[in-house]
Amino acid sequence: MKLAPCLILLIASLPAAAVPTTHVVLPEESIQAKIDVAVPGDIIAIFGGTYSQDVTVNKAVRLVEVKGEEVTITGNVTFAAVTDPPPFQGLTVGGPNKGIIVNDSGPLLIRNTGNTGNSGLGIKATGTSVVFVEGGSPDAITANGARMEVSNATVTGGVSQGGAWLDIFNSIVGGSVSQSAGKLNIASSTVGGLSSTGSAQETCCFRLVSTGDVNLASPKVWFGYSKARSFGFSGSNAKVAVIGSEIDGGKSQPIGAGDYAFFGMILAGTSNQYAIANSVIKGVPWAWKGGEVGIRCAGVGHRISILNNWLDFIPAARYWREYTGDGIKVEGNPVACRILNNIITRAGYGLNAPFGVVDARNNLMWALGDPAWTHRGGVAPVDTLYADPLAVVGTPPTLQAGSPCINAGWTNPIFNDLDGTRNDIGPSGGCWYDPSGWTTEKPVVISYDLAPEQVLGGDDPEVILSGGKAVSQP
Repeated sequence: MKLAPCLILLIASLPAAAVPTTHVVLPEESIQAKIDVAVPGDIIAIFGGTYSQDVTVNKAVRLVEVKGEEVTITGNVTFAAVTDPPPFQGLTVGGPNKGIIVNDSGPLLIRNTGNTGNSGLGIKATGTSVVFVEGGSPDAITANGARMEVSNATVTGGVSQGGAWLDIFNSIVGGSVSQSAGKLNIASSTVGGLSSTGSAQETCCFRLVSTGDVNLASPKVWFGYSKARSFGFSGSNAKVAVIGSEIDGGKSQPIGAGDYAFFGMILAGTSNQYAIANSVIKGVPWAWKGGEVGIRCAGVGHRISILNNWLDFIPAARYWREYTGDGIKVEGNPVACRILNNIITRAGYGLNAPFGVVDARNNLMWALGDPAWTHRGGVAPVDTLYADPLAVVGTPPTLQAGSPCINAGWTNPIFNDLDGTRNDIGPSGGCWYDPSGWTTEKPVVISYDLAPEQVLGGDDPEVILSGGKAVSQP
């Protein structure tokens, strides 16, 4: 069968498939010179060695190591206004103040790149860049205006978030993570510390471990099923939720000549909505002259809910009765403050708050400085229990059979456990409690726009902070 002449003409006119050219770079040669003569789609194959050069990639060419070779570039590798660049992977890049710079480029995948261990710049993304960092061990991560995602990486230094959005998943950050803009999501990762300013938009932490302090000021914060040495918030007009988390170690702060105060959690600022639920604040050390506080609520105009937590101090010899620290201390002038269904153990006083400000109900206290020291400051708590809680420390914590905390929380049904039974005092009780919080990958969205005690079920795979309050579900 013959093809029609017009079809034969059409086939003959089709262009031949473009074949990429491979440009080889030998030691002591210029990588930049090969990039300059390449066209988009070409490959720059680099033989092993150390290249003390600055390199600018301004077209969609691919830099690769020759198979079996190890390449180190001790200068900057800069991607400049490259649309859809090929992946950059495997090479070791950096030196003092040198690293990988991505300016108005992307989406770019940077995979399994190494660092030189010379306090390099690491990976810095600016402008409209979109960058995915997968694996590897960069010296640091910096996002200025860019959208970045870091996964399965080990960052030897710190992370600076001044960009539109930064996600950190399944990674280790040796230094601290600091946020001054945009949205920050950290999940299933370990960091050396975490801080944010009021110029940030949202800070969301899910299954985070911070070996240092967490000090935040973002307008929206969700700190769920996470760990830190201490937790502090100092912003204003914000929505802050700490759910199912563990604060262990206390934070030291001078309060006078030779005196120090130790806090597990400080809730400060102005006109914030705080929800602290199903968390454990422990390891707060006894301080000279009673400066220790498990949760300190300071500032004015707050709406505070402290529900179903366990505050436990480090036991110590009490030489004088000046060891009078508080499990929970309320200062300032909150608009509303509920302290319900908490366990407070081994503090000086259980609760310190002024009269008429705090609704305190169904809290259990044990092994205080004195059995009579359940409260001070004028607060009038209701139905306080004084007994051994028979609680088991764990992640998550549990109650032993026969614990006086079981079915002993406030009888108001909105605080019932998820199975519909009366609230159990302590971190395993209430409608917020999720025993799978430390293992699930799917947090459930809970809205702060509803009443603070209500729970919205669902299976959304990410936490949305338009509400600011959340628990998780398998």
